Amino acid sequence: FNSHAFSSLTTEDFLTFLDEHLLEGREHIFSRVKAREWVYGSSLPADAVYPTSDVLNQEDALRTDWLAGRIAQDSEVRSCYLVSGGYDLLVMVEGATLREVATFVSEKLATIQGVISTATHFMLKTYKEQGVLMTREQNDERLPIAP
Repeated sequence: FNSHAFSSLTTEDFLTFLDEHLLEGREHIFSRVKAREWVYGSSLPADAVYPTSDVLNQEDALRTDWLAGRIAQDSEVRSCYLVSGGYDLLVMVEGATLREVATFVSEKLATIQGVISTATHFMLKTYKEQGVLMTREQNDERLPIAP
């Protein structure tokens, strides 16, 4: 790689170098097709091996704790939870209008260093909260039918 130090290289030139100097005779380890999939694909290939490390896991936990603490400071934030799934945190925000909440998310929350992406959902109706049903029981006003 010394021959390319501090110089630009096009993607195709990189792939040619990879073919000629690194993959030649090692196709059983990593194929030319796989290299192009990694370079031109929209994300990591499905069979990509993700590195694991206790140190990285500890660092990620510290980052999440720091981020949650930072987010929880805002007065618009009512609750902040660590969750499993596609996102690290569930943040409950309250505002007088939908626009107020959307502005908070786009201008304050999404701009915090460490926030990679957000997904916003609005609660439209509550059916049960903290174990309490929020809908009133409706009497069955249908007339009985006899055969």
